[in-house]
Amino acid sequence: MVSARGGAHAAKLNYVSSSYEFMTRCGWSFSDRRMRAWQSLPRSARIKIIGYAVSTISVVLLSIVSWRSASHDSILAICLLGGAITSVSGMMMRMHSYDVQKSEEAD
Repeated sequence: MVSARGGAHAAKLNYVSSSYEFMTRCGWSFSDRRMRAWQSLPRSARIKIIGYAVSTISVVLLSIVSWRSASHDSILAICLLGGAITSVSGMMMRMHSYDVQKSEEAD
């Protein structure tokens, strides 16, 4: 008899392996080491990483839309590029802070 927890774990492993197969069929290549590293992250860390990636994509898309009008005025163009760069840099720094915090707590 399979417990509910065991069944959920098996379903999760099946989902991960089928997702991996789908991504490799689409031409995305992931090393086994990277895939294991991603799977070993706590769920909260994976959610944070995905959230930062979504936010970064959002900044890039909004910058693309705004570029048409900002490109006519050099001050607006500088502000747009500066805002996009600082926004993405800030997200990267916050994501890195989790690693720093984890290493500080381990010491």
